[in-house]
Amino acid sequence: MVELKPTGQMLSLTGLAVVVVAAGGASLDVSAFRVLNRAIANPVFDTVMPVVTNSTVLRVLAAAILLALLVRGGTKGRLAALVLIPLVAASDQLTSGVLKPLVGRTRPCEVLGNVHLWYHGHWVWTPREVAGGFKTSFGFPSSHAANATASAVLLSLLWRKWVPWVCLGFAGLVSLSRIYIGVHWPSDVLAGIAIGAGLAWLAHLALKRLVAWREARIPSHHP
Repeated sequence: MVELKPTGQMLSLTGLAVVVVAAGGASLDVSAFRVLNRAIANPVFDTVMPVVTNSTVLRVLAAAILLALLVRGGTKGRLAALVLIPLVAASDQLTSGVLKPLVGRTRPCEVLGNVHLWYHGHWVWTPREVAGGFKTSFGFPSSHAANATASAVLLSLLWRKWVPWVCLGFAGLVSLSRIYIGVHWPSDVLAGIAIGAGLAWLAHLALKRLVAWREARIPSHHP
């Protein structure tokens, strides 16, 4: 189990992005949101983003991944599944149960006008004059970004070749979708990515210790 280059790049870029957003303040967050929510809007993204951000779709995908790990993943796959479940639970509880109510940050669709918003299964443009009432729950940090990133980084640390590119690419798409559908600021998503990646790194350390402990308990057959 070795750390792979794509994972390291992702963590480095996430840290750099968080610093840039923090340095630029709210104005940079608004500008980045306008680009990623409105300027890049197109029919392909309008079709894809609601699917990859859908909680039901993500739960079904997570269940399929867990099943594949348990059935086809061998010992490493079963251990990964064992760690993946509490990892995502911890990520979700930390972001939704602790940080969102603690920070209390309003979502962009509540404070900006002309937001390209996925609302009750349809694309709408919010009024030019801020109206609010679209999604009143708090937004910082993004749970979707944290949970997707936590899963992707852990799997990328465990498997080489194509796995990091597919997993991290999909997590990036899920993270982008939260801005594209109008419910998160870019800094919400970046914070979620950073939290998810950090928790996955800790989970990977725990898994390595679990493997070492398990191997130490297996008696040696060497003379």
